[in-house]
Amino acid sequence: MLWPGPDSACFYLDPSAGLTDGGLWKDSSRFGLHCTPVGYAAPNWGYSLGPSGAPRITFDGANQYGEFPAAASARFHALYPFSSVTVAAVVKFTSHAVSNRIFADYSAAPARGMQFEHWANGRMELIGADAAAATSGLLEDPSGPLIPRVRVLVDATITSTGVSRYAWRDGVQGTTTANGAGAGPWVAGANNPRVGAQSNVVASLLDGDLYFLGIWPLVFTDSEARAFSAFWMDRC
Repeated sequence: MLWPGPDSACFYLDPSAGLTDGGLWKDSSRFGLHCTPVGYAAPNWGYSLGPSGAPRITFDGANQYGEFPAAASARFHALYPFSSVTVAAVVKFTSHAVSNRIFADYSAAPARGMQFEHWANGRMELIGADAAAATSGLLEDPSGPLIPRVRVLVDATITSTGVSRYAWRDGVQGTTTANGAGAGPWVAGANNPRVGAQSNVVASLLDGDLYFLGIWPLVFTDSEARAFSAFWMDRC
């Protein structure tokens, strides 16, 4: 594989891996952080095939998301503090609604954890909080609309600096803006992580189709991000 795969990931949700025997969304990383689908019905639990034949999970933007069970949440939180991170998603947004969350492991008062979301004006945001509840991360500089087609999004940052931050959209590296003045690695939140919704309250839900979501405790190189993007652009 030309980019870090599931063995080096913290979380690796590829719908082509199918569901667990218990009907959970299967995490193919070594941590087994299988997600409980909320707002979905048996037997598919949100899974279907997209126009290209690639498996996907569809979110309605109203009451559908996935949540880490308590044991999986504890295993994920044990991975903190994150000093570097890459989050990659293959997604087709239905709308440009602000705060369409792809992943959230976040708590407020004090701020803790991390989140990856569509922000305003077609920009993506990857942000987290350190032990002093100060945020750091990145916000994509304006780079055009995310809709209406499938997008391959890769965001990466050294969490305690405002300098080392990278974003690729469909394999093209763009520019970013520092997001916050945090000065330390990100620390764990107090809530169960969610795919497709805010984690401290059910809000800001994802509206669209998710073909892949991965989280790694490292920063992708440019060649790795481009190889990952090329694979998924061909697949979806």
